[in-house]
Amino acid sequence: AYPRYARAYAALANTYSLEAAHWWSPDPRASLQHGQALATRAVELAPALPQTHYALARVLRDTGDLGQAEEEANEVIRLDPGYADGYLVLASILTYAGEARESLKQYDVARRLNLPQTARYLFHRGQAYFTLADYPAAIRLFEQGLGQDPNSQRIRVWLAAAYAQAGRNEEAEWLVDEFMMAHPGISAHRIASTVPYRHEVDSERLIAGLLAAGFPE
Repeated sequence: AYPRYARAYAALANTYSLEAAHWWSPDPRASLQHGQALATRAVELAPALPQTHYALARVLRDTGDLGQAEEEANEVIRLDPGYADGYLVLASILTYAGEARESLKQYDVARRLNLPQTARYLFHRGQAYFTLADYPAAIRLFEQGLGQDPNSQRIRVWLAAAYAQAGRNEEAEWLVDEFMMAHPGISAHRIASTVPYRHEVDSERLIAGLLAAGFPE
């Protein structure tokens, strides 16, 4: 019974992580704390299940505990080297830790394992290119992701920032107008607070793009 319970705890932890990352929660910090407690319990119940470590890696990443998150992601891969999502979460952690070039190698591994290029995959890979200030590559990936999931507000936000950084301000402003209809009152700094960059220069680049796109400060 424990593995079944553990999977349930892990699934709930993932839900709280998404709640914080998509600005659905009025208190993102509390959501992440709840998610971390659930994921930790999942690991305690079934430490040999890669899915439990995956959930813990995600929520630790989102809290900004990137070192521990990387350890959990590596444990996912150790337990199941064929688990593509393990490489995907490791790649996103590396991006936020300032190792975006290394993260791209992990995305390549995930693709070789036949991970579909879903909107989630395209979004996270686009973040790596944005972090490297390769805005044309980031834009291509974000546009593909938004084409797959037109309702993704996260992709819309990052695409707007990439457009602005690339000087495509009219397109950026149109996306911001769309976003603000769904999320009135969300500021550039509120958005950036949900992105656990280790280095201030990376956060500043994101904030600069968001402000240039037309988000309120």
